Amino acid sequence: MMMNQIQLELNIKKMNKKFYLIILILFVNQIAYTCSCISNSNIKKAIKKSDLVIIGDVNLIQKIVLKHKLQGTNSYINFHFYKVTVNVEQLYKGKIMSKTIEIITGVGGGDCGFEFKPKKKYVIYASKRNKLYAKGEKIKTFFYTNICKRTTENVDIEKFKIEKFRKPRYN
Repeated sequence: MMMNQIQLELNIKKMNKKFYLIILILFVNQIAYTCSCISNSNIKKAIKKSDLVIIGDVNLIQKIVLKHKLQGTNSYINFHFYKVTVNVEQLYKGKIMSKTIEIITGVGGGDCGFEFKPKKKYVIYASKRNKLYAKGEKIKTFFYTNICKRTTENVDIEKFKIEKFRKPRYN
């Protein structure tokens, strides 16, 4: 009887170790997919690092879903993005061909996507990219922003700060 009880306690300890190991793996895995960025607190650096700095109103938000085949498997993973159409009110940095442009961002959470809302005005800091995700195919160059940039809906405050360093190219 005593031997069975000792064996049972050993089995419980092994199960507890496995349980904690599984929790640890899940926790570490979650950390790997969370958004992490250091804020651009310096406006001058943020402007310099951006390819585009504008003030504009969000006209349309469309969700994009791309399927990517995992190498060596028959499995696919979906990548989600938002394509945000913006009516440009003021251009501070960059070259655009129209007063309406498209900005790509993630959906939020682990991909650092910025949450735009329709019919709201934003100061948008964006960079040029030619891939939607690291292993993706090269595509036509587009503008991309996320929460790691200074993109904000606090337009008046941010506009004042920008104009210390840049004058608008047009109003």
